[in-house]
Amino acid sequence: MDTKIKRSPEDVETEQRRVLGPTIWKLQDPKLVARFQRFCGIISTHSLSGQTIANRAQKIESQTEAKRDAAQAHFANLIERRDDATDDEQSVRSRPGVAADAETKPNETKVTPNGTSSESDDARSSDDALLDKEFIITNWFFYYLFSFGASLGNGVFYITFFPAWFWNIDGYVGRRIVLVWALSMFIGQAIKDVVRWPRPAAPPVAQLERRYALEYGMPSTHAMVGFTVPFAVVVFTHDRYEYALIYAVVFATAWCALVALSRLYMGMHSALDVIAGLLLAAALMIALLRWVDAFDEFQLQSRIAPLFTVGVAVALAVNYPELDKWSTSRGDTTNILGICAGIYVGSWLNFQLGYMTGPSLPAPFRIIWPTFHDVGLMALRMCIGIAIACATQAAMKACTYPLLCRVWNLDRRDPRSKQRLIVEVPYGFLVYGAIAFNVVFTATRVFAILNIEREMWYTEI
Repeated sequence: MDTKIKRSPEDVETEQRRVLGPTIWKLQDPKLVARFQRFCGIISTHSLSGQTIANRAQKIESQTEAKRDAAQAHFANLIERRDDATDDEQSVRSRPGVAADAETKPNETKVTPNGTSSESDDARSSDDALLDKEFIITNWFFYYLFSFGASLGNGVFYITFFPAWFWNIDGYVGRRIVLVWALSMFIGQAIKDVVRWPRPAAPPVAQLERRYALEYGMPSTHAMVGFTVPFAVVVFTHDRYEYALIYAVVFATAWCALVALSRLYMGMHSALDVIAGLLLAAALMIALLRWVDAFDEFQLQSRIAPLFTVGVAVALAVNYPELDKWSTSRGDTTNILGICAGIYVGSWLNFQLGYMTGPSLPAPFRIIWPTFHDVGLMALRMCIGIAIACATQAAMKACTYPLLCRVWNLDRRDPRSKQRLIVEVPYGFLVYGAIAFNVVFTATRVFAILNIEREMWYTEI
């Protein structure tokens, strides 16, 4: 039996201190994350004291004396009711509403744990609404900036960024980015579930992305993606196109920094998690660059390439480290492996059917900037392509899950059925593999039929 399952939080912290040493362990301290959040305008209501409340009320220069008193009274009631709730939740709920609840501080908006504004709470009782608040946003610039940075590692970004390379830019580069991204994500996610170090404790940290709370934190795979994707673009294009390398490096660095800092801002990773993710991503990229070209050539030209690709991807998904508790990590990793396999199977079919052509000129190629007509075609391809991808997802989900439940004699109405290995792995692999295949093969054939396909100025091989 896996003894790691029995470790208490205290045991984990003791192990971290022993392995890392006192100096490096400080980077794992959640108080460091909490300080960064406070600097960027996030206040955890769990960390507020009466003196802090009074000080914050006095610092708001634009308020009238009456509004300062109302704000101070509001925060004092917040602390009082939160403490009372711990001892006697029922007595707290029977109390009258909080005075001056509507008189909040200018430029300060209370936010619920899922990151949404609390303005819709007016219809709820003041007691329930008050007890739900876990953090307060005081700087909306940083909130939107780092929310955007966090989105650069989420599914919405993937479903637009990767198809754009195949539909509008360069499939040669797109395949390589997907390969490095998928392998990096698999290794990073697997290490998380082997090391099993928890995310920063809340409190003192305010966690803005609760959907990731069940996963472990070391290393930060968001930070890995934030390094891998932009620097893979630079690495795979700087010898292929004519442009100033320094500008691309600066852009990639800014992208990477934004994603990395967003993990601290969101309260989902410690500084050590982020640093480890960046270093691991850099090491993996250096290791993978040696054989990316050879692997891509094999994937396009070998007759057994589809079997090899699908077989390896399925083997990695099935042999993912055993979970001590269910989380989205195994499912997300399976989806990523399915995407990579689908991309390469679709590309293999494009090559075998002669839809990919060789270069007429040697690299590097001059960048041909799009005209207004080209931009319109790019937008049209994105709309049609995304519609095809969404239709594929809906159709595959509608038939795959019921079929798997029928095969394994499971109740499809039970949400635990989808969490079982025998369902979660084939379900994610088939659904997202089909989406990726249609992105690179079916969608491009539809574009050709509609006469809106991208002119292949440069070779895709």
